[in-house]
Amino acid sequence: MIDILKEKFLKTGLDNDIYDWTTNILGAEWGNTGYSNLIGFNGEITILLADIDGDNSDNGGVVGYFWAGNNFTASDVPDSNERIMFVVDSVMYASPSTDGSPTDSNTGWTDSAFWPKVVFSTLAHEFQHMIHFYQKTFIAEAPGTTETWINEMCSMLVEDFLADKIGVEGPRGVSPQISTAGDPGNKDGRLPWFNQYLFRPLIVNYPKTFYVQDYPVAYAFGAWLARNYGGVEFLNNVVSSGYTDKRAIEYAVQAYTGGTESFERLLQRWGGAIFLSDRTEAPPMYQYNSGGWFTSTINGNEYNLGSINLYNYDPAPEMAVSASELSSGLKGPGSNVYLLAKENASGHLSWDITIPDDVRLTVIFKGK
Repeated sequence: MIDILKEKFLKTGLDNDIYDWTTNILGAEWGNTGYSNLIGFNGEITILLADIDGDNSDNGGVVGYFWAGNNFTASDVPDSNERIMFVVDSVMYASPSTDGSPTDSNTGWTDSAFWPKVVFSTLAHEFQHMIHFYQKTFIAEAPGTTETWINEMCSMLVEDFLADKIGVEGPRGVSPQISTAGDPGNKDGRLPWFNQYLFRPLIVNYPKTFYVQDYPVAYAFGAWLARNYGGVEFLNNVVSSGYTDKRAIEYAVQAYTGGTESFERLLQRWGGAIFLSDRTEAPPMYQYNSGGWFTSTINGNEYNLGSINLYNYDPAPEMAVSASELSSGLKGPGSNVYLLAKENASGHLSWDITIPDDVRLTVIFKGK
């Protein structure tokens, strides 16, 4: 099991493992910083397998984490292991579960079982955090820490870009061999949760963690951005920029379009893309679903993102159907609310809508 985990992350040869694929997009995970309270660079990365939280759970919990405190000397951060490292849950990795449930029939551990595949994807996720800390703090010299939702969005995008290479479903929750949006009734990946919590705000930051409902929102936004604004170059630009807030998103989008794009306008466009995701002919900048791969290249290497149809997930996107639901929907900065005004509309229709000064309205007409 350990040999398989090790080779998924780094093995002999080039462009054949999580380490190579991720550093090709984002750059190195560590280097000599010149600071005496930080450990030096020796080219080593430690993956510690442990029962995270001591819960002995083989069907859920914290799968892995990266803590930048280990990059510091123990004289500065007493709990530091003085290693460039991340931790992976050993109990879940060893689980033979075929679908992630505690009741399914297990026939023995394989690297294609449910939790090993989740762990492989988690390695990519946590590696982004490791690289992000070094690239943003010491290479870009950004003033402060990246807002949590952006950092987590970047990690889930790395999972997305590497899913077909690693051979896992990733946050899209679709077979890595399938470039199309997959089949209806899909309960896998992050997007069923996004559809269920459609009104949750995008910009949420907590000192230590994200709530579980916040990951799907950040992924859904990032998945749309990457599929419309340059693929891997978009992700590279977010991480390598000197910004730690929504300006990092604006910078990466503007680097692709060559024009000025406000974050507020991106939120509006994203809202429209959600309800056009069942169409493969959606206009540029509104696409989740091309009917196949979204392919992009960086440093000569290609990366694929599969198509997404949010209506293929269970539940489908949940919208307000009354004015009272709409008015109670705004939850904070970066939140969209969605009202289904009329289905099967015909003739002349009108609505009077009053909105606050700091809220913008987008109207979507979706023909048959």
